Amino acid sequence: MATIKVSMLQMDIVFGNPKANSDKAIPLIEAAAREGSKVVLLPELWTTGYSYEDLRSLAESLEEKTSSAVLNAASSNNVYVIGSIPRIKDNMIYNTCLVVGPHGIVGRYDKVHLFRLIGENNFFTAGKSYSIYHMEFGVIGTALCYDIRFPELCRPIAIAGAKILFVPAEWPHPRLKHWRSLLIGRAIENQMFVVGCNRVGMDPLNTYFGHSMIVDPAGEVLVEGGESEALLTGGIDLEKVDRIRSQIPCFEDRNTVAYENRVEFRET
Repeated sequence: MATIKVSMLQMDIVFGNPKANSDKAIPLIEAAAREGSKVVLLPELWTTGYSYEDLRSLAESLEEKTSSAVLNAASSNNVYVIGSIPRIKDNMIYNTCLVVGPHGIVGRYDKVHLFRLIGENNFFTAGKSYSIYHMEFGVIGTALCYDIRFPELCRPIAIAGAKILFVPAEWPHPRLKHWRSLLIGRAIENQMFVVGCNRVGMDPLNTYFGHSMIVDPAGEVLVEGGESEALLTGGIDLEKVDRIRSQIPCFEDRNTVAYENRVEFRET
């Protein structure tokens, strides 16, 4: 399968209300499937937003209920659904990206880089590894929001064979230029598609601008939303990754020895 359709569910998130958010998202997942999409990408923490006060109780009740609803939607519509929820494991709470497919949960990724400016590190535990997923159409990777400021996380995902990086996000004003530049940068340097789904609307902390995007391996923006709720869909030609990587063989030209050696100078 060389070309697939991907949809981004650019939605406002009802703060701390998983049922309201699920009731909004499930029909849109079904609509994306009717458009022929193979993957539907949701924003970061799409079930709750950054509802810190209720985080533990929400996380305790969420994983089974939300996973069940999304599993049903993925199975009945033959799509993959990607988005993050708060998840409890060993009494610690993680910002976990779930990748759900027609036959069940494909995998999970716990957010590695927690955003201290909004106190995320005070409520969540950081993950310790990156994730790749072997899908029927190819290898993909996931990152969450703030993660895209860290190219050292994204590069191993590409080296491991991923051709698409999916990024659920809650990226606020005034950093629209950063969002666009970083998604484009990650796509160019890793020569892969980057699909970022950002929420819209407001919560007690921030106002969010949307601008969900599909960026191709050459850094061209194929699809971009505005600042309103929208179901955005675009086609991804996976063979383009191979073409770009053969035209400019960055991976073959990596000089890994130099990355491991340091020359240090001191004034005398």
